[in-house]
Amino acid sequence: VRLEHDANSAAWGEYQFGSAQGEDNWVLLALGTGVGAALIADGKIYRGAHGTAPEFGHLRVVPNGRPCPCGKRGCLERYCSGTALVETARELAAQPIFADSELLKHLDGLAATDVSGKTIAQAAREGDSLALAVMADFTTWLGEALSIVADVLDPGLIVIGGGVSQDADLYLPAAVEHFSTRIVGAGYRPVARVGTAQLGADAGMIGVSDLARKAL
Repeated sequence: VRLEHDANSAAWGEYQFGSAQGEDNWVLLALGTGVGAALIADGKIYRGAHGTAPEFGHLRVVPNGRPCPCGKRGCLERYCSGTALVETARELAAQPIFADSELLKHLDGLAATDVSGKTIAQAAREGDSLALAVMADFTTWLGEALSIVADVLDPGLIVIGGGVSQDADLYLPAAVEHFSTRIVGAGYRPVARVGTAQLGADAGMIGVSDLARKAL
């Protein structure tokens, strides 16, 4: 039996069989309900001194910002996740410029569970003004997140996984462009490649199965 952290498992799956094959120093950002993360350093899962690294989703990026279930306020995952898409939509919905938004009609009076990140992504594809503004905000925050990862760890590759990665075409090119201008030494240093996960929802099962096999 092998018990492993879900993000570490997914990262190992992508490293052995997916989008990170051949890259020994890279980071997985899993964008879903929150922000999961894993770091592969010199071909091994990096866990830190107490087994909790890395928690990029709980870096505080907005002092006294949105409350997070972890107990802090302003964590990255409150601005850059599937849940964050809904929160941002609700915040922006009060602006008069979005009065003609079809998405606004769905948000009005409904519980948060009735509108999801997927709903917002679909509305953005249909040109909804509110949804496009939400995706633009998400894009900026993802660019900031990528720059933090690059400045701290200098990985060769950053892989975007999780449910939100299914709509990466809506935001990833612009997020990478933003990221490339925000790192230390922008324009004068190599920039990490940024891609999307290949194994989907099976990545964790594939990864932990391979880790169990290696333990035998």
